[in-house]
Amino acid sequence: MTAPAAGRIPLRGTAPTDQGVAARVIWLEQAATATSTVLPSTSPISVFVNRDHRGHREGRGYAQTKLYGFGESRSFRCLWALEEAGLPYEYISTKLRTDAADPASAQHPGYLQLNVQGKVPTLHNDGLVLTESIAILHYIARCAPESGLLPNASMDVYARLDELTSFVLAELEQPLWSKGKHTFALPAEQRVPQMLETAKFEFKKAVTTLDHMLPESEFAVADSFTLVDILLAQTFNWAIRFQFEVPARFVTLRDRHYKRPAAQRALNVAG
Repeated sequence: MTAPAAGRIPLRGTAPTDQGVAARVIWLEQAATATSTVLPSTSPISVFVNRDHRGHREGRGYAQTKLYGFGESRSFRCLWALEEAGLPYEYISTKLRTDAADPASAQHPGYLQLNVQGKVPTLHNDGLVLTESIAILHYIARCAPESGLLPNASMDVYARLDELTSFVLAELEQPLWSKGKHTFALPAEQRVPQMLETAKFEFKKAVTTLDHMLPESEFAVADSFTLVDILLAQTFNWAIRFQFEVPARFVTLRDRHYKRPAAQRALNVAG
């Protein structure tokens, strides 16, 4: 992980491995109150505490929101939104496709009590647990309405935002995840190599449709940055990393939004 920005403290400590989620959350809360920047340990669990209170709400405790994630997976869009919103949070780096005995694994029994699928993201906040990235994005946006992640706009603008969000999740993203599943995520005996060509075909079709749907402007809806811009930029970044053919227009979109300070901070945290 790269050096954190001012006001953010990376923490490492030894988490209980036999007490489930409750013990793990207690350990995280204890770690967050430590005065040293690094707790002496060799534990694989990595915790990042953001003390930025720009989005602090009365009645919300320090670093109350916990986001479990991994690198630039779907959890990254949630991490980016937290940075845009300026809400205090803890980011818990969670390993994928590792042994369940590893306390940092998404397959660890403690984590499975939070997210039965053993996937990321998972957001935990004062008893609320969310495991779908779009639900998490909307939750963050509503916790920080001044962030503009959900615009203060007409019903028509909201309808367009919902339409684009649905399209990204249902059409644009799916070929990418199909390639991921049939390349590395599924057990070898469940992979279908022929799906890779199908994924390319479906992605090209989705991109052509999006080119007609998306206005030639800086932002996807209204005249400001919203959660759908996060979705678009993160999905096209995923496509570029997976070596799909991405039109120059959408490469430019990805580059423009990834230059935002909040995106850069999120990249530093995600590692």
